[in-house]
Amino acid sequence: MAYNDLALYKGLSFEATRGERVGIIGPNGSGKTTLLRHLAGKLNSESGAAGIVTIGHKATLGFYEQHHEALFEGLNKANDILTEIRIYRPDMTPEKVRTFMGRFLFVGDDVFKPLSALSGGELSRVAIAKLILSGANVLLLDEPTNHLDIASRETIEAALEAFPGTILIVSHDRQLIDRFADKLVVIENGAATIHLGNYTHYRWKQQAQGARGTGAGPFPSGQGGRSRNESKSRISNGTSSPSRRWSKSLRRSFPHWTPRITPRFRP
Repeated sequence: MAYNDLALYKGLSFEATRGERVGIIGPNGSGKTTLLRHLAGKLNSESGAAGIVTIGHKATLGFYEQHHEALFEGLNKANDILTEIRIYRPDMTPEKVRTFMGRFLFVGDDVFKPLSALSGGELSRVAIAKLILSGANVLLLDEPTNHLDIASRETIEAALEAFPGTILIVSHDRQLIDRFADKLVVIENGAATIHLGNYTHYRWKQQAQGARGTGAGPFPSGQGGRSRNESKSRISNGTSSPSRRWSKSLRRSFPHWTPRITPRFRP
């Protein structure tokens, strides 16, 4: 993968199948967000990005960008939350919208807050809610829990855990990656590799192969406490164990969904 004249990594080829959780990890500047934007079709030909992305039949993408300016794209800042969701999903009654958004901590009159008055964490919750309501079965998420308070983080994590589809997620949060991912795309030192397993298994394998130091690995120091090479990626449409409060709601939107319980490695 190259971006303009900068070669980021080479030799990456992977497939994300239905229901998989793929974590994309690496140091700052390694190309994680560029890869996600490439998968989302956000890089135009003038960017110089090389690589082939094949989207599976019936796969529908939803893309979450970490920058708040990007989250406002397509939103009317003058709308309140209730109005915005009803414009997006006119089939939902006000009562259903209020019930659904209550799961994102917007209770009572909170749904009447204008989007322009929302904090970063509140805006992130609205953006994730809209992604889930969009009908997308593949979510591409760039740091979805970054700079959020504990309540917002837990709410978004519960929503993602219950989501009945495929998720590709970029995050510096080791605990989030360890909890959700059953496959890793590891980008560092100009190379991208695929690891089958969660982050705990990845670190165990590194240590077993002779890695030294607990600080080693594809995360920037101090973070994550809680030539034009072609890359080929394939995304198939698409769940890890859902939280109880989400599964009932999501089954209404996805009646054919059967939860998939993904084993987690613990050495």
